[in-house]
Amino acid sequence: MQVALQRIKCNKNKNSGIVIAVDLLEIKDIPGCITLSSCDFTHSDVQQRIMQFLPHGQADVVMSDMAPLSTGNKKLDHSKIIDLNRAALEFARTVLSNGGCFLCKLWDGNETGEFIEEISESFSLCKQVKPKASRVDSSELYIFSKGFIKNENITKKRTRK
Repeated sequence: MQVALQRIKCNKNKNSGIVIAVDLLEIKDIPGCITLSSCDFTHSDVQQRIMQFLPHGQADVVMSDMAPLSTGNKKLDHSKIIDLNRAALEFARTVLSNGGCFLCKLWDGNETGEFIEEISESFSLCKQVKPKASRVDSSELYIFSKGFIKNENITKKRTRK
């Protein structure tokens, strides 16, 4: 969150944007950031709370670094992080303004390609990024997407599955 705050230059003297941090665990307030501590993002009431802070109910960027508690079973852990990211993607499809960006962290696995295809349905650019700080043997990667294109049919199609 600190990097997001730096990027939008959101501080007490200059309010050019907002950053909303949501964490399942108890976290300390982050200066310059709206902090929703001990909140489960996957619950609709938490998403409604987030939307109350968004100007006109819209955001330019949705970022997710959510991760489940690791079980040690790579296939199960991968499936769980994909589920969390699908929740973040559906939220992004609801609140992103046209042209917006979506960034999420995941652990590479058998569902990665399909998930990237899902994201690509709503964005003009979607690519995998492996941070330099990430260990070479780590399955952690990020999906960066920009150029959001609002399409109600995609959201309806996905929610019926």
